[in-house]
This record gives sequence, C-alpha cells and structure tokens, in this order.
Amino acid sequence: MAERDNLERVDPLVQRATRSWGAALAALIAIVHLLLAPEHLVEKEYIGALFIVGGVVMLGVAGAILFATTAGVRIAWTVGALASAVMIVLGLISRTIGLPGYHEGWETSLIVSLALEAAYLAVWFWALAAGGHALPSADELPRRNRSERRVAVGRPGRR
Repeated sequence: MAERDNLERVDPLVQRATRSWGAALAALIAIVHLLLAPEHLVEKEYIGALFIVGGVVMLGVAGAILFATTAGVRIAWTVGALASAVMIVLGLISRTIGLPGYHEGWETSLIVSLALEAAYLAVWFWALAAGGHALPSADELPRRNRSERRVAVGRPGRR
C-alpha cells in the first residue's frame, strides 16, 4: 500500500517541468504554424486557414497549460494532443496522397513541425503513463490560496 502511495505522488518539480515542456512545445508548434500560414493562404486558402486555426489553438493550449486551474490544464493537454495528432496526420497526408487541391513535397518546415508535434505527444503520453500524476493534482496552489483567504477573511485581526 505504501509503495502505491509513493507512485501516486509525483514531485511538484516534475509537475512544473512537465507543464513547462508542454507549454513550450505547444507555443513552438503555434509559432511554426502561424509563421507558415501566410505562405499557405496564398497557395490554398483553406490550408492557410487550417494553419491559422492550428496555431491559435496551440497558443491557447500553451497559455492554459501554464495558467489554468487543474481541470483546465488537463483539458488543455488533451486538446493539444488531439490538435497535434490531427496536424501530424494532415501533414503526412498532404505530402503523400494529397489533400483536395493541395499536394506538397517534403520540406524542412514539415520535419520541424512533425518533430515538435511528436515531442508534445510524447510528453503528454509520459504524463499519462505516470497515471496522470505528472499532470496537476487537485491540491495545487490555487485551491490552497482560496482556503487561506477564507481563513484570513473569516477571522479579522488574526493572521
């Protein structure tokens, strides 16, 4: 039983590092897609729009991973994983069998994008493999701050 309890708790430093890696990878994915969007808008509008949507989604994921509450962070990780998986699939399809009206060759930007998306998925899978305990726990700082405020407000003059 004691061994199981030790496995269920992950060092807060590991949680912060996991969140930092996830947010950094999501932000890099967003930057790559937003930088490539104008070029793709010229080639095929719907492809450029997909790049913009993907970039904006991953920017939101990066922000949520860093600043959201526990439930929000878990949702953000999952949205980022789904978006990364879709980006990988669409990137590979566009270079192999092609998308409607759109077929491109293998470029360095695709390889960089695929590597970042795969790395994001690897960090996400690692966090899940740790039983989800590398993701934020229910007893994180924001919850403790609320209870501390209640105590301070509930007992004037005492600190």
